Amino acid sequence: MKKKTRVGMIIVAIAIIIVDLTFIDYGNLTWSKNISSFSGIIAMVCLIIGMLIEIRWDKKQHAKWTDN
Repeated sequence: MKKKTRVGMIIVAIAIIIVDLTFIDYGNLTWSKNISSFSGIIAMVCLIIGMLIEIRWDKKQHAKWTDN
């Protein structure tokens, strides 16, 4: 159940990144013009990295418990 929730969060984060990419003003890529899109993308990338690390950590903990 936990893994499905984390994978679902990763999928939602990827969808939000795609949406944020459509709102970027590609004619003017300055931070001040696109701050909301850039910060949203950064936040979603951090979320994805965190979820991947958490999934990996759970696998290690599960392996540790099954080895004993």
